[in-house]
Amino acid sequence: MESIEYIQKILKEQGPFDGILGFSQGACFAALLTQYLETQSNGFDHHPPFKFAILVSGFKPLVQEATNTMLSKDCPLKTPSLHYIGDFDTLVLPQKMMALTEAFQNPTIFRHSGG
Repeated sequence: MESIEYIQKILKEQGPFDGILGFSQGACFAALLTQYLETQSNGFDHHPPFKFAILVSGFKPLVQEATNTMLSKDCPLKTPSLHYIGDFDTLVLPQKMMALTEAFQNPTIFRHSGG
């Protein structure tokens, strides 16, 4: 909860921001924040939606309840997104990164042979 409140404060005091970049767990949070701003939910109704999201080695939330209700492919986000996926990543498996791309309408996917 502290993270959410901190981000809300930053957006209010230093925003607006054009977009967001997140890596690994930060990409997971960046995707959630993108959803909150696009849907103007969870107290994020004071900042316009991002114009883009860059998500590197990102994944959907690991908590099952969150996965069912957040970042759903049934209601994909319109925010343009770029997803960097390492085919040999051993910490975040490529299929988990691909699952996050399904939460966006027209994701741009860049795959590389690294980890």
